[in-house]
Amino acid sequence: MNNTPVINTINVSATTWVGPNPADSGKNRDETLVAEIRELRAEVAKLRSESRAGQQAIAVNTGAAARTLKNWDGNGQPPVREDDA
Repeated sequence: MNNTPVINTINVSATTWVGPNPADSGKNRDETLVAEIRELRAEVAKLRSESRAGQQAIAVNTGAAARTLKNWDGNGQPPVREDDA
């Protein structure tokens, strides 16, 4: 008998779910579920890291915009620049 668990693939609203076959039982099913949970945890960790990086970029750009606005409000409109054409 083959020890590879049978996997069901279900397509719901363009999202593919891959999981253990409900008819499978015992150790193979448990190992498959544990592997799936590990993959999900890794994906969540990656998404959190990407989210932190995006939030950091937003914070830096917001700070730069705030400094520009504060300088403008305090010093008025900067002088017009002349191009050296």
